[in-house]
Amino acid sequence: MPTSSTSVATGLIIGAVSFSLGVCYSNWSYDYYTLWQQPVDAAFERSLAHYQNWYNMPMFFHHVHHLCAVLGMIGFFFKLYKPSEANKLFDGGSLFLYMVGVVIYLTNLRRGGASAVANEWGEVDEHTGINIIAASQVLIVLTFLGVIGLQIGQYWAEIEDSKLAAKAQEEEEAAIAASNAARADAEKTQEPVEASASTKTDKAESTALPAKKSAKKTKGKSKK
Repeated sequence: MPTSSTSVATGLIIGAVSFSLGVCYSNWSYDYYTLWQQPVDAAFERSLAHYQNWYNMPMFFHHVHHLCAVLGMIGFFFKLYKPSEANKLFDGGSLFLYMVGVVIYLTNLRRGGASAVANEWGEVDEHTGINIIAASQVLIVLTFLGVIGLQIGQYWAEIEDSKLAAKAQEEEEAAIAASNAARADAEKTQEPVEASASTKTDKAESTALPAKKSAKKTKGKSKK
């Protein structure tokens, strides 16, 4: 079963990922009309205004998101400190996906928001730049859903391992109990045999004593 420390670390990871998924979900109402529907100029204007407002929010709001991301990394640190083989597989893959999502956020969302405010999109036009921001969030959602899937898979694998270990222990204890019971039965069977043998020996000795005495008496009479 998962320990309390790993459960807390997993909670930090799931909490950070869930917060980031919520941030992406809040932008979906704008991205849907530019990325998933036949876009019109009005949809791009609404999306542009939204990302300009998002980027110009007080930094406190952005730092709350960044703090959650750091807490997720702390969770990975605790889980990967002296890792087991299962932790290397599940948590290593989760950390890779998590960092991919963080890099996409820093390079495409943050820089995309700055481009929206400055209205400088580099080598692409405005509509393409807005859709790059939207598509980047789709990638973040996919990577973070992968993190959640790996964490759930690890939890399930640990539960199954604990069940198998408990079953193996029960079988071992049952085998030991059966061996002890067989040994006890063998000892009980051996005790009557030994008692019977000792009884026969006592009878033989008691029969031999009178014979010896009579033999001595006969020898004494013959000497006289």
